[in-house]
Amino acid sequence: MSVWRRVLETVLVEHLTIPELAALARFYATPEGASILRKTLALNAATTPALEAEIKAWADRVRPQASAGEATP
Repeated sequence: MSVWRRVLETVLVEHLTIPELAALARFYATPEGASILRKTLALNAATTPALEAEIKAWADRVRPQASAGEATP
């Protein structure tokens, strides 16, 4: 959890303004925000495999497949 928090904080500070960060802090201080924050890891765990499968399927469609005996780039 500490690694996830460190990475998330780094990315948030890099991409959000001070007013946006303050708004997030206010939101996460609410019961609804705290509940959503607790569920974020589970949401990511549920969506990541599906997204990875979609990306792989897309890559397999657009990337030419090597013939038998050919090296892949």
